[in-house]
Amino acid sequence: MNPDLEKLKKSSIRSAYFTAIGVVFVLAALGFLAIQSNSLQESDQNLLEIIKLQQDSIELLKNQIAKNEEKQTVVIPVEPQYRVEKRQKVKEFYERNPHCSGGKNISWPVMAGEEWKIDPKSINVSVTTKSTKSQFVGVDSAKETGFRLVGHIINNGNCVKVLGSTISKDGRGALGVTVNYEEYREVRTN
Repeated sequence: MNPDLEKLKKSSIRSAYFTAIGVVFVLAALGFLAIQSNSLQESDQNLLEIIKLQQDSIELLKNQIAKNEEKQTVVIPVEPQYRVEKRQKVKEFYERNPHCSGGKNISWPVMAGEEWKIDPKSINVSVTTKSTKSQFVGVDSAKETGFRLVGHIINNGNCVKVLGSTISKDGRGALGVTVNYEEYREVRTN
């Protein structure tokens, strides 16, 4: 709790007690005068009324102190603060067709790490292996959650079969790429 609020609270309580004591003395003096001027029966009745008034006054003071304490309570919300962590990622992909097979579309998925996001602007792809007819098409559906690398693999030449046996094979199609990208995440610091 704030030290100034604590001092204010103690001061308010002290003032309330001194006021209550003063009221008690004044009421006691009035009670004494009433006893002197009235009969004993009336004095007893007046004393009971004075005690009741004193109790009511003390209860009223307690309520006022409690209300003042409620008004002085200060709640300061804490705004969450974050920092951004970044990391570089590198992945390699390679695929090769078997002999005597047709063209093949490929799609390599790249997903962000758990609790991480990908910066789509940071994606950089280099082709590392490519047969003559194969091609790397590009990056597809780049989002913070992931993207796909798309290509097409085609064999070179033809397979020659005689009486069900392959006597000449084609060149196998192949494609390989390396992708570099950046991931980031927000980490709470407070």
